[in-house]
Amino acid sequence: MSSEARFSTKRLAVSQQYQFLRNAWFHPHIAGGVDLTWERSTREIQPVTVFNDQTRQPRVILPERTIGPETHLIVRPFVTTGFKAYMTPRAFFRGDMRLAIRSGVDEVLFRAGFGVDF
Repeated sequence: MSSEARFSTKRLAVSQQYQFLRNAWFHPHIAGGVDLTWERSTREIQPVTVFNDQTRQPRVILPERTIGPETHLIVRPFVTTGFKAYMTPRAFFRGDMRLAIRSGVDEVLFRAGFGVDF
């Protein structure tokens, strides 16, 4: 039996962030929000055939079928904490950690990067 599956996601996250310490070289921040994920899947199953020795003809025992497309919306609240640390008056290093919660911790994301204020 042969099949082909397709899977795709679309995501949208909305959050509110608060940054502590004004005009300081180190800014810790916290955020909270909701992450919306639309998961879409389709599965195409090829027909199953057998060869009949008596009639010398193939016979389809399971026809070709398509399951889907099915779309599921997953809603996960999340919290984020991190910092922004200036190395020069305009250049900074930033890092944060995000926890998405569904039935327990569903996703953990660590990010780090460099940036420049204009």
